[in-house]
Amino acid sequence: MTIEKISRRDFLRTTALATGVVALAACQPAAPVETVAQADQVAAPSANCEPDWNQRLPPVPKKYDPPVEISVIFQDVSYHEGMSATNNPWYNWFKENMGIEFNVHWVAQGDIATQKLQADIAAGTLPDFFAASGSLLAQLIDSGAVEEIRELYENTTTPLVKQQVGYPDGSWWNQAFRGEGLYGCSHSLTKNALTGIGWIRKDLLDELGLEAPDSLDGLENAMRKMLDADLVKTGVTVNKELLTWNHSIDQVFGAYGVMPTTWRDQGGSLAYDSASPGIKDALARLNSWYKSGILNPDFYTMGWEQCRAERDRGDSAWYTVPMWGTPLPTVTTTDGKTLQWARTDVFAGPDGQKARKGTNPLFHAWVFRKGLEPVKIEALLNQLNYYMELEVNGPEKYDNYGPLWGITDMFLEGVDWAWTEDCEVKQAKESLVATGLASTGIMFRDVGFWHSTFPNYQFNTDKYLLKLASQDPATLNKAQKVFLENPTPLAAASAYEYVMTTPELDLLDQYMGIPTERMATLVPELKKMEDELFIGIITGQKDLAEFDNFRDAWFTNGGDQVTEDVNVWYESVK
Repeated sequence: MTIEKISRRDFLRTTALATGVVALAACQPAAPVETVAQADQVAAPSANCEPDWNQRLPPVPKKYDPPVEISVIFQDVSYHEGMSATNNPWYNWFKENMGIEFNVHWVAQGDIATQKLQADIAAGTLPDFFAASGSLLAQLIDSGAVEEIRELYENTTTPLVKQQVGYPDGSWWNQAFRGEGLYGCSHSLTKNALTGIGWIRKDLLDELGLEAPDSLDGLENAMRKMLDADLVKTGVTVNKELLTWNHSIDQVFGAYGVMPTTWRDQGGSLAYDSASPGIKDALARLNSWYKSGILNPDFYTMGWEQCRAERDRGDSAWYTVPMWGTPLPTVTTTDGKTLQWARTDVFAGPDGQKARKGTNPLFHAWVFRKGLEPVKIEALLNQLNYYMELEVNGPEKYDNYGPLWGITDMFLEGVDWAWTEDCEVKQAKESLVATGLASTGIMFRDVGFWHSTFPNYQFNTDKYLLKLASQDPATLNKAQKVFLENPTPLAAASAYEYVMTTPELDLLDQYMGIPTERMATLVPELKKMEDELFIGIITGQKDLAEFDNFRDAWFTNGGDQVTEDVNVWYESVK
């Protein structure tokens, strides 16, 4: 299935593969361990230029001869001239070096891909290997449509893979287990990939002689002064969904120790936090902000694109965005205004509490069609082993900077990078950022384990980037220097470091199960009731006292049944 790219970079750290040779099981799990070494491959320099780094690729775990053919789903992307889904550097490398040949099952993405998979399920014509999540994943497992892989997975994947993906104890693996059986490779979303980080107009703080606020009271004071001085049109940019991944006001609720839409342990069982008493206090604060203009009077109509336009015009003074949307310290608007942004810490509430909505690590799982030959499953797991070695150890161990450049890129000369006239490294004109076309990694992103996400992937990549930035430029090679020319990744890395070094501020949704049938029926109406109440109270269309009836009404209208189903799941995974 198609999965959207979350970040420009994304993967992680140490290894148990000090020798550079990967030990793997042969076709049958009980077979003797086989090791296959391959000479490091070095990029050929251009005519008159010599690289000052020794770029290599890791040795392949195993080459399959005869090649194994695996049917997969391809994404509909644009390719460089002369390339295609089955003819590009990444595809060809795996075909030639590992003996894995991916065939096109069909080409689609998004909702169309989901529809096609549903049709395949009904017709019994699934691809050999694909990704699924949520109710679709549960349907595939419970209907017997996908292969049980635990023995193969444990005997074939390397210690490095198991360590980085948190196997088997990470909570994200629950979705792929049924008893002792494992029915998919359930890797996690990057830690806090969607967690909002606060940004405030430093230029306006300086103009008013204010320090960056560290509390809700301080933020409110700064916003009121900016509005009174007619420096902004509104104080806080907020999405109509209130707690979505972009332009969220989750920190307001966190300052009162609560987090709407999440399930949290209260006395050994999960309770829906939207009905907790502290929610009322947060709504009262937001209502006062709405009345005084701190919130846009039309915020409840604004999606993320309208929010982005509001802040980019300089119409507001504070907003949140995940690390991959980090602004530069100085930004020039389309009409020539200069905006200066500074990161804010999570704000403390009246009683000193502070929290943000952390990212639930649950992601999709890669699954294998029922009846797929073990050798093909093993080949795919060996591809995963190779990816993990490259993505974790590429920069430090192999002087290969693809993991910094983009998802699973090999940092290929002429495709990802090229020489300048002065024999310096630059991004190649054919690359993703320069042309909008697919980089080598994006070309291959939906074929096999294109993106073996694990919790610390982004953080450890960022740590390497920040390490380069802290060094004397004279000690860096030409390839390393190119990453420091772009201030955007560095700004994002610094912001993300704050998120990752303050995990105690995260309030996480502790329910990560698959909705039951009655949950699927009841939750949409319960959520609609909640949204109408919250927006109504904030905008003054509903009295704050109506929240007192919300909890009883929520249970009466099906919340009790939803709570029962959630806790049946919780008891099974505690």
